[in-house]
Amino acid sequence: MKGKQIRGLVAAGLATATILTMTMAPSFAWMNDVPFTDGSTRQRAKDWDKYVENWDKLSSDYTNVALTPGSDATQLNLGWYSKGKATPKVRIAATTSARAKSDLEKAEIVEGTSLSFKDPEVVKNMEYQDKTYLNAKSNHNTVKEQGLEDYYSNHVTVKGLKENTRYYYQVAKGEDADGNLVWSDPERYSTRSTKSFKFFYVGDPQIGASEKKTQNDGTKLVEDKDGSKNLAARNDSFNWNATLNKAVAANPDASFIMSAGDQVNVYPGKNNGASYEAEYAGYLGAEQLRSLPVATTIGNHDSFSMQYSMHFNNPNAQERNEDSSPAGTDYFFSYGNTVFICLDTNNYNAADHENTIKKALEANKDAKWRVVMFHHDIYGSGYDHSDSDGIVMRTALTPLFDKYDIDVVLQGHDHTYSRTYQLTDDGKQHTATKDLTMDGCIKEKSEKDDATSAAKQKYLEENQVYNIESDVKSGTVVNPKGTVYMEANSATGSKFYNLLPQKQDYIAERSQTWTPSYSVIEVTGDTFTIRTYDAQTGSELGGSSAYTIKKTAKKPDTKKVVKKQSIKLYPKKKAMTVKLTKSSVATKYEIKIAMNKSFTKGVKTYTLSKKYTSKTIKKLKKGQRYYVKARTISGTTKGAYSTVKSAKVK
Repeated sequence: MKGKQIRGLVAAGLATATILTMTMAPSFAWMNDVPFTDGSTRQRAKDWDKYVENWDKLSSDYTNVALTPGSDATQLNLGWYSKGKATPKVRIAATTSARAKSDLEKAEIVEGTSLSFKDPEVVKNMEYQDKTYLNAKSNHNTVKEQGLEDYYSNHVTVKGLKENTRYYYQVAKGEDADGNLVWSDPERYSTRSTKSFKFFYVGDPQIGASEKKTQNDGTKLVEDKDGSKNLAARNDSFNWNATLNKAVAANPDASFIMSAGDQVNVYPGKNNGASYEAEYAGYLGAEQLRSLPVATTIGNHDSFSMQYSMHFNNPNAQERNEDSSPAGTDYFFSYGNTVFICLDTNNYNAADHENTIKKALEANKDAKWRVVMFHHDIYGSGYDHSDSDGIVMRTALTPLFDKYDIDVVLQGHDHTYSRTYQLTDDGKQHTATKDLTMDGCIKEKSEKDDATSAAKQKYLEENQVYNIESDVKSGTVVNPKGTVYMEANSATGSKFYNLLPQKQDYIAERSQTWTPSYSVIEVTGDTFTIRTYDAQTGSELGGSSAYTIKKTAKKPDTKKVVKKQSIKLYPKKKAMTVKLTKSSVATKYEIKIAMNKSFTKGVKTYTLSKKYTSKTIKKLKKGQRYYVKARTISGTTKGAYSTVKSAKVK
């Protein structure tokens, strides 16, 4: 595989030094040194007071409709709960606000499918208990404990929608005493253009994750004994609603949302079962979600319960198998010239994911843009996950994205913002990191082995699977090689993480502003542009910049071939001379030296003019073994690094 084979971490100072864009906004709060966004001070006091007043009603209404993109732009999927009777029926009409009620009464009823929470498979699924997770000793996620025995999940797909058209829809919520269907209030849904369009990308709303924090007025975000008053969910749902209102006000023409997992904060052993549906009620109760479809992916917190797939009617959902998480499976859809592939990376079976990608591309052969979304950040920069459980699937997925020419990957999980350079697979064999014995190094950060342990070092070394194909940090790249990976911070601020102390070499930019954020992605016939915004101020997120991929008709490659470099080492007294092989196409040479083979310790880089093919590096440590690699650079073309060689300094 041609390209720049870069391994290891590049020192960038302590995380506190890299977080220069910190904004101490009024809604910012700390609890035990862990920040979160305090909804009570985010907006006007009367907005918060009104939300608090309505919370009991909102959190106990499990029947909110989840709009999801259909298989293509002519379809819309709907999912919702009904109580007492299955009612998978929808009415929809192209009409005006004034005529909506009368036109809907005459509209044809579209029917779908339903599933009772009493169904044996549902009951069994929701009794799922992963006793290894957080040492959970009891499961409160059962149908009975959550009071869902009389509920049904309804899924309907509406087809034949036209572009740039305003529709109104209703769903059947149940029946009255006379057996007549009871319909929801009419809600508006507008289709948009598919020739050029925009959508939102958000990370980890995780409604309920601010649990045990304390708000500025002293309110402790805890639950009642039965979980009915989930105050953390109230705080986070308010912020979710505020973020979406801010985003839509600035971008009223957005077509849908991509939500990269952890919609809620479910986990085994959580104290109260009733809190789970309160979190979904808060998530789906956001005003904008009545009119804006959301394509979600399954986060680790969503993965423990079938409630996810009972709420969300995902298009082209794949069949469940023994590797599927309890929540659901991969799925895909298309919109305009783009195919979107949503993977459940709680499932470590890469063959399942490749099968989904193949099906998606086979069904969308003419798609110009290929976008994949999943939860775990295989290329992120957050302290808690990006060098541990987040990268479990990196060795398996990186070559797949090369194989199927994936343009963009959208990730969540680490509650920080980052964007990579264009990355490709290095074409080498690596041990699948899910199969390594890591002595706990993929567990929570507090449970990890010391960073110097053999298991941890092996884990990190096996994850050096990438080449960096571009040095463009922001702006526009034209016909780039490889894939760019985005990491979204929390859209609600329910929980934030620090950045890693060392910025990885694959990261182009990163930041932690401790504020909720969202991205706006614009797609045209030949461009794909990502911009990220602070959800409180509406301005560009600190530490972020616009990034555009542009595809043009490719011209024949007339660049000169830059061969892989080869080197020789000559150790001396506290020094070492590195001799390179001269290249006729070189404009310069680059040498990297480090104190370990994975190039994560004591890394230094030297650039040589094309006139020189030898460099003596001084002030080295006596008796220390150093590792060296070098490459040839010709203009903007960067050759492959040499084979790593090592020598001990005298």
